[in-house]
Amino acid sequence: MSSSVTLLLNTTIIILQFSAGWLHHHHHHHHHYHNFWHNFDTFCYADIQDPYLLFSSKTSYNAVYYKNYVNIIPDECTPRQIWMLTRHGSRYATKKKMEEFHKLTKLRNLIIHNHAQNRGYLCKKDLENLRQWSFEEPLSKSDKLTSEGYNDLWEMGHRIRAKFPELFKTSENETMYKFQIQHTDHSKTKASAQAFVTGLFKKKIHIPVPTSDDLLTRLYPNCRVLPLPDADDPPDEGKNERTLFREGPIVNEVVRNVSIRLGFVKSLAMDEVENMYDMCRYKKAWKFEELSPWCACFLKSELQVLEYMPDLTYYYNSGHGYSGNLRTGCLLVQDMMNRFSDIAKNEETSKEPNGVFYFGHSTTLYNLFARLGVAKDSEHITHENYYNMTNRKWHTSLLAPFSANFAAVFLNCNRGIKHRVAFYHNETPFKLIGCHGYICSWNILQQRYSKVTDPSTCNFNLCNEEKQYRTNEVKNNNIDNKKYGNTNTTHTFEETEKNKSLKTILIDTNNKSVKSTLESHKKNNVNIINTTAENTTKSETDNVYIKTVYNKNMRNNMKDTNDMNTGTFKSKIHWNDTEINISWLLISITVFIIVFLFGYSLKRKQIKVIKIGYEKMNSLQLKDFHH
Repeated sequence: MSSSVTLLLNTTIIILQFSAGWLHHHHHHHHHYHNFWHNFDTFCYADIQDPYLLFSSKTSYNAVYYKNYVNIIPDECTPRQIWMLTRHGSRYATKKKMEEFHKLTKLRNLIIHNHAQNRGYLCKKDLENLRQWSFEEPLSKSDKLTSEGYNDLWEMGHRIRAKFPELFKTSENETMYKFQIQHTDHSKTKASAQAFVTGLFKKKIHIPVPTSDDLLTRLYPNCRVLPLPDADDPPDEGKNERTLFREGPIVNEVVRNVSIRLGFVKSLAMDEVENMYDMCRYKKAWKFEELSPWCACFLKSELQVLEYMPDLTYYYNSGHGYSGNLRTGCLLVQDMMNRFSDIAKNEETSKEPNGVFYFGHSTTLYNLFARLGVAKDSEHITHENYYNMTNRKWHTSLLAPFSANFAAVFLNCNRGIKHRVAFYHNETPFKLIGCHGYICSWNILQQRYSKVTDPSTCNFNLCNEEKQYRTNEVKNNNIDNKKYGNTNTTHTFEETEKNKSLKTILIDTNNKSVKSTLESHKKNNVNIINTTAENTTKSETDNVYIKTVYNKNMRNNMKDTNDMNTGTFKSKIHWNDTEINISWLLISITVFIIVFLFGYSLKRKQIKVIKIGYEKMNSLQLKDFHH
């Protein structure tokens, strides 16, 4: 017993010394950090001349469109056909997201209240812009084309006609069969197509209703598109990369810093920060020339972090991250190549139209880019390599903003190489891989993409083997279960909703595909739960709980007794041959809490800032504020 008391006293003295030193250390640094955050008052998002405008798939076309057009068509060449794939223009958010935008009024009021209580670091202009902000768009507009989106497409059509006048020298009654126009069965793509052709022909043109035989319709089968044979796809097709990044330390740091900046003592929920970010970027896409007040809540570096999340999503769902996306993309490449091939072979007798215009979605463009080999990085982008991929090629803000487009123009030339193709991305000359410049020899294109567009491998049988594939998948899972003694595979990498205050991932530690990420989760303060477990013990790593199956010897050695009726729990742990009663340990913890609260009451204002963001403030550079 005496040894236990001695240990308790020694522990208490150490705690008191630590607490005193901790308070002295933070008192020394208080004025430095107070002045650091106070300096933010001199910076206003409203005054920045070149704010960061890249918001992944919600980027405005005006943010990336290069207006200084350069004509690259040689004098000896004449355009014969333009093949063009265009994403719909700026649209309103989905109904669910617009409902969240309406709720931002309450959060805005809290931010104003925080600043009235001398908490928060928004400048007066930015705070006033938030005060004046309101969201009054009716839910009936959800997912429909905005007026900004309509104007962008109308102006694009007008410019295309001016750039390639030779293609539009047709009489009025020839218009319908000289051009093919197709859109998906969505109001936003239909309205985008109508806006484009109105600008193109300077009048409204009837556009055929989508049918089940249309190319764009068949690109979206109601099934899972199979991967390519022998493809080196990541585990689970990378579907969890966005979630892992969203729940990781980089995004958590953004959430903490934004919370401090807006005057919240307790960090905001990630969903709240995402709603603020979405309102920031949607507003800029809806009305590009107007200031988006919610963007003032973020630094440029934080906007770039949030931009990376959808980059991960689209990379695996529609891009290079999963080989099944190449199967869809090849059909677009095949359509373009078949049309150009017919013109090259039949020349004057070809019945190919002067223009082929498709209106789809961001995923349509990503599929095309993936199959063409565009924007392919030397390594996969993942939740773990954000800082290594800041200069990545897969940058969705630039690849497919609202109204994004990819065009290929087939040229007949009377000197030199007879048949050539000019490429454009977002109306800007574009150098395709394998070409020596913006204009590529037709022969080179045929050689490069003949295998890709081979009908034996590139066809609409995108998922006819789905049943067999899933059967094999189940068989493989059963084999793995027998091999590793696991009968529960339904919760691998699923998010739990039970406790949102802690990052929790349910895993099967017998699953080889997740073992490699186990240690990284432990380092990031993630609760790791083994779904095959029966009993629980606390591991040596703080805040990490791993369910394990105890054997009889382990139970006996622990000598635990749990009185469920009285609610008491007693345990003896052997540590350096000294018996320590858990009760004494609880008393030590109580002493620590008392000392901590006493110090907190003395230094409340100093500790408030340091507690939330002490180590992170050094990493924030004033020059990075929306520079």
